[in-house]
Amino acid sequence: MVTVPRRFGVLRFLSTVFKVLAWMGLLLSLLTAIALAVAAPWMRNLLVEQGFRPEPLWMGPGGVVLVGLALVLAGLIGFLLLYALAEQILVQLAIEENTRMTAALLLRQDRELREHSVEERYLFR
Repeated sequence: MVTVPRRFGVLRFLSTVFKVLAWMGLLLSLLTAIALAVAAPWMRNLLVEQGFRPEPLWMGPGGVVLVGLALVLAGLIGFLLLYALAEQILVQLAIEENTRMTAALLLRQDRELREHSVEERYLFR
């Protein structure tokens, strides 16, 4: 079995960082959407006490739902982009590693063929 040393440790580290950031972003967007749903009635009451009229759509229940869905959707898209970037880095590293392994196997095979051909030349003289 031929093995090749692992290279590009920084790229492997960055891939892990991107995966962690993807999960953190998704979790943060979900928590923010939940916090918005919980805090929206309190914020609306506070604005009414301060003299603001809560007529715009974003201040009503429908607006809270729309903003919450937008936050979740943005978090999901960000998650997918960051996670796909991390996986793309790993795919490219796997391709590079497999290419080096193939090259090493071909070199070994060529060496073995040359050794056998040299032995055959001396045996048949």
